[in-house]
Amino acid sequence: EPNAAFANAVETSDGSVLAALNLDTANYLVKLDQNGEFVWANAYPSSSTDDTWRAGALTATADGGAIVLHDEYLDISTAPNYQTFEVTATRLDAAGQVMWRRKYNAPVPMFVSAFPHASIVTHPNGEHTILLHGFLTYHNVLVRIDDLGNVIWSTYPDSNVMDSEADLLPGPDNGVLLVYL
Repeated sequence: EPNAAFANAVETSDGSVLAALNLDTANYLVKLDQNGEFVWANAYPSSSTDDTWRAGALTATADGGAIVLHDEYLDISTAPNYQTFEVTATRLDAAGQVMWRRKYNAPVPMFVSAFPHASIVTHPNGEHTILLHGFLTYHNVLVRIDDLGNVIWSTYPDSNVMDSEADLLPGPDNGVLLVYL
C-alpha cells in the first residue's frame, strides 16, 4: 500500500490552487481552478538516490507556475568538520511542465541534530529566497535565486538561539523575515 500525504498548497496568480502530494516514489502536483475543479495532475520522480525524500516547500510564481523544493538531504560524510545540506528546486510553468531543475547545496557547520528542512518565498521582483534549515541547530543558510534558478547571493544569518524550527516570511522591499518558532 503506498504511503501518501499532502505536503503543501499555494494559490497561483490566476486564482487556482496547486497542492503537492508526496507518494513513495514521486512528488505529485495537482492543480484545481477557482471553483475547485480539476485542471491537471503531474508526477515528478525523485531526482535523488536517497529513498527518504518529499516535497518540502512550494511557492507560486507570477506566471501561474510554481517552484517546488524536494529531495532534501543532509550529507554527513564530511563530518566532523561540517555537513552538506542539499535541496533540489524544480520550476514549473502554469501547465505543470518542468522549466528547470537545480540542486543547491551548502556546507554548514556541524548540526547538533539534523532533520533538514527547506522553505521558499517568492518576491514581487520575481526573485526567490530559499531557507536551508536543520532541526536543533544554530545554523541556517539563505540562498537568493532569480527566476532561472541562478544564485544571486547566499548567506549564513547569525543565530544565538538553538531553534527548533525556523521559517521564512516575505518582507518589505523584496526582503525576507527569518522567523524562529
